Amino acid sequence: MSRALLLVVLTAAAPSAAYAHPLAPAGFTLTIEGRGASLVSRVPRRVRIGERPSLRWPADCHEAPAPERLVGAWVERRTRLDCAASLAGREVALTGVRAGGTTALLRVTHEGNTWERMLDASAPRAQLLGNGNGNENGNGNGLALGWAKLGALHFATGLDHVLLLVGLVLTLGFRRRLLLALGAFTAGHALTLVLAAGLRLTPPAAIVEPAILATLVLVGLELPEGSRSLVARRPVLVPLAVGLVHGGGFAGGLTGLTGGAGALAAALVPFHFGLELAQLGVVALLAGAARLGAGRVRPSDAHRVAAGRLLGAVAFALLMGLLAGSPAP
Repeated sequence: MSRALLLVVLTAAAPSAAYAHPLAPAGFTLTIEGRGASLVSRVPRRVRIGERPSLRWPADCHEAPAPERLVGAWVERRTRLDCAASLAGREVALTGVRAGGTTALLRVTHEGNTWERMLDASAPRAQLLGNGNGNENGNGNGLALGWAKLGALHFATGLDHVLLLVGLVLTLGFRRRLLLALGAFTAGHALTLVLAAGLRLTPPAAIVEPAILATLVLVGLELPEGSRSLVARRPVLVPLAVGLVHGGGFAGGLTGLTGGAGALAAALVPFHFGLELAQLGVVALLAGAARLGAGRVRPSDAHRVAAGRLLGAVAFALLMGLLAGSPAP
């Protein structure tokens, strides 16, 4: 059976809920005005089954109904809140999310001050601007830590990212070439993020998400070739190009939520740090597993071929699920 045919057969047997792992946090922009507020909410188009990210307001607040529209990877809604008392100093909470699921950026403006905070299932509550100084409970180091956590979580829970890294390790082994490849992969991420922060150059999600999964298909096809593969012969050029593509996905997911170039850079730097830290953690786990298995299981060419075909099949299934618009599980 040819490699391409095997990919098709395995794809047909894959779960219909195959999906990509797009980066699209929710975003809630709240402008407090007197006893009410204007609200712009952006909820990802694809979330885990059972998730419906939203904010829970104080009991005396009423959110007016409003139409929804698609904006990139989000469903946007612009509405108005009316409350019996000002929202300043009061508590809101992120609801409808699960552990390890959707993260939300809450941005609040009140009396000329702007305050931001990251919310998720583990820390869903936030007390809104109370003293008007714009620096409480959410800006500075706390917000940077939130972006770093999002970067690490996104990589660690992304099947596409982890499988790509596993494919690189299986193709190159724990040798100098792997260090070169990881360095080039990281440089590709960084370059795309710099272009996004400095020039606001981000590719549309409709292009970059299939391209990310296509790179995973490529690695799966290359893995059985071993030292003859393009990845092994070009351990800098290929990972650099792949890193550029993946970085485009990361940047595109954050550009739609952050404000100007300064705010985007303030988000991308810690996000990239958390992402690369998680990548190093996965490599360390793989190295530890290889060391424990040394002398017990010695991978053969047949094992590598099987792993490559399985990886390629999973990637192809994810790609077909994305193009078909399958919801995320």
